[in-house]
Amino acid sequence: MTLTLHEWIYDKIIVEILAEIDCLSRSLRGLNAFFWHLLLENRFTARYISFAVLLAIIVVIGALFYKVMIGFFVPVFLAAVLVVVFRPLHRWVCAKVGDREHIAAI
Repeated sequence: MTLTLHEWIYDKIIVEILAEIDCLSRSLRGLNAFFWHLLLENRFTARYISFAVLLAIIVVIGALFYKVMIGFFVPVFLAAVLVVVFRPLHRWVCAKVGDREHIAAI
């Protein structure tokens, strides 16, 4: 079987292209194996990544909790202050009405 000049050139080009693709895929395979070696051979890497993800989730949930609860912080703080301030008055009124705490609360 004789090849024409064009067929011979196309065959040579295709062989060279396939050789380049094979060389490139081998180098990428080696690079890919290198990254997998870095990620999977180190036993602690997966734990560090898992811990970082867990910590990020906790921070996000904490930020959302703070954003929801910020409207309640001032009223709860004022309620605690009022309890501390008026507790002696409540005890005094309770002693005057005969230890009836419900009546003293009114």
